Amino acid sequence: MTIKEEVKKPKHYLIKIKDRYIESKHIIEALISESRIVGTVAFWYGNAFKYITRMFKKHDDPVTDIDKAIECLLNIREIYTGKRHELKEVVEEDFRKEISG
Repeated sequence: MTIKEEVKKPKHYLIKIKDRYIESKHIIEALISESRIVGTVAFWYGNAFKYITRMFKKHDDPVTDIDKAIECLLNIREIYTGKRHELKEVVEEDFRKEISG
């Protein structure tokens, strides 16, 4: 792949569906256009999807992209709840709610 091709269509953003490759940006556009997602939430949603789809392709260690996807989802959560939490706090809060009934 040439440098120009790598810039325009990086391999780590290609998703094989059946016998053809589709760029993740086209899937993100379709998902957003068919939903109620707009504005900043659409931005974070698209980025989370992007990081999830490339996590085993771009880096040897997928943790970087996992952490980036989680950060995007936490940003969406903050928009809806008005509160900023770290992942550990979210998991602990949900766990406490679950065990308390």
